[in-house]
Amino acid sequence: MYIIKLGQSYMADYVGLFDTKAEANQWLEDNDYEPRNCSIIRVKDKTEYAEG
Repeated sequence: MYIIKLGQSYMADYVGLFDTKAEANQWLEDNDYEPRNCSIIRVKDKTEYAEG
């Protein structure tokens, strides 16, 4: 899963959850956000942490 950080400040807003990075990129395009000012962040499921 992925979320998007809107802006570069640590207090920026976050949107998501997206199943794929492509969906997150599409959301940025559809909503006219500047990709260089946003970050797409991968969010691990709790079960992935247990696996190592």
